This record gives sequence, C-alpha cells and structure tokens, in this order.
Amino acid sequence: MRIRTTLGTLTGAFLLLVAVPTSAHASTANGQIEYIDAQGNTQQILNPTTGVCETFAPGPATKFINYTPNNLALVYTDSDCADNQTTVSSQGGTVTGGPWYSYYVS
Repeated sequence: MRIRTTLGTLTGAFLLLVAVPTSAHASTANGQIEYIDAQGNTQQILNPTTGVCETFAPGPATKFINYTPNNLALVYTDSDCADNQTTVSSQGGTVTGGPWYSYYVS
C-alpha cells in the first residue's frame, strides 16, 4: 500500500511538472524603440523587454525605429510574431510600411 501511494504521489508530481510551462527568461534592452501607430502618433517604449513577443498597443505600427545600442528587433505582420518578419538593426535602424502588429527584441 505504501509503495502504491508513493508511486501515485511521484506520478502526480511529475505530471504537474510537465503540465506547467516554464516561463521564458525575459530581460530588458537598454535604450528605446519608437513606432508610429495607425493614427500617426509616435509611441515610445523605454528599455523594451527582450526575448518575448510583444504587440503594438495601440497598433498597428507603420514605422519602427530601434534605438537600442546592441539589440536587433523583428517586426511582424501578425500579432503573435509568426508571419512575415522584417529585421530592424540597432542604433537607429528604421523600417516603414507595415502594417506591423507585433515585435520581438533579441
């Protein structure tokens, strides 16, 4: 009986460990990114989060400027960083056009 209880507890703990996703290690980049939203307003994000997909709010973006000193950025035509990416270099790299709905800073 004790072995069955222990085995059941271990199995349950393992399943819980597998079922709970681990969080991505996110940090921040020095500097800022700027974008022009669909209404023509300039939006600024200071020290943007790196390593995670973010959506433009308000969005979409029609111009994107990467003022971080060392971080590449990617802009995407969908809201989950999956479709049609454009790379934006650091130190003032700029892209226009879009519309872009999400971005990722490496």
